[in-house]
Amino acid sequence: MGALAAQTTGASTGFRQKDLKFYAELFSNWVQLGGVGATHAIHNTQVMRFLRELVSDHHARVTQKRKQPSYHLTRAGVFTITSHLVSRSYLEERSHCILMWYFLKSYGHQIRESMQRAGNEFSRAHQIELEQLLDRERFLHRQIQLVRHEIQRLKGRITCAFEIEKYVRTRLNAGMSLASCIEHVASLYPYELNPQRPFSVTLRELPPAVCEWEITDGSRLRAQHLFDSVAEDLVNHERRLCGLVGL
Repeated sequence: MGALAAQTTGASTGFRQKDLKFYAELFSNWVQLGGVGATHAIHNTQVMRFLRELVSDHHARVTQKRKQPSYHLTRAGVFTITSHLVSRSYLEERSHCILMWYFLKSYGHQIRESMQRAGNEFSRAHQIELEQLLDRERFLHRQIQLVRHEIQRLKGRITCAFEIEKYVRTRLNAGMSLASCIEHVASLYPYELNPQRPFSVTLRELPPAVCEWEITDGSRLRAQHLFDSVAEDLVNHERRLCGLVGL
């Protein structure tokens, strides 16, 4: 995002390493928690490495070779960076999702103008593709779809957690052994890490008292205070994203 912002502000002469670093830290400051002046520190070596990779991949070219070189993103660079930014999931970085929408709204026109000045590099087909990438409603709809899918997943986990507690308590009260409960629970309610380690194996490795707590009280507490909290945050995020559609 910092590279695109630096490109739009230095389109005629190119942008320098310090310009890229500034915009990257500026955007970071807008979404970073931690008090006044908080920002994600970006080292010059990181910026230089990123610029060298852009040039090596033909996503940028050096426009002025001097003590402080200037850079200019190529058409491929603009498309690659923009595509990566709009197509990724922001489920775990929800403030970054809003920042991305803001960026498309605030800088989209300048990115279009920058590419139009590229002349022969910017064909009609490229214009159509770029318009799709910079379409902020399209971006929002994709993010909303991802959020809704995750909300449904969490609701499923919440339901499952309560069912596990009820099932285990009922069977234990009826005289079923904890070992049998473990096998039945693992069969009826396999967890998401089953391919790495089967649920039954994980439960059997725990001391009996801990295992019983995990599939009764622990299961309920995870649903009430962990999964439900995340789901509530996502519901609020979905509502905010829907409110941005059309703006």
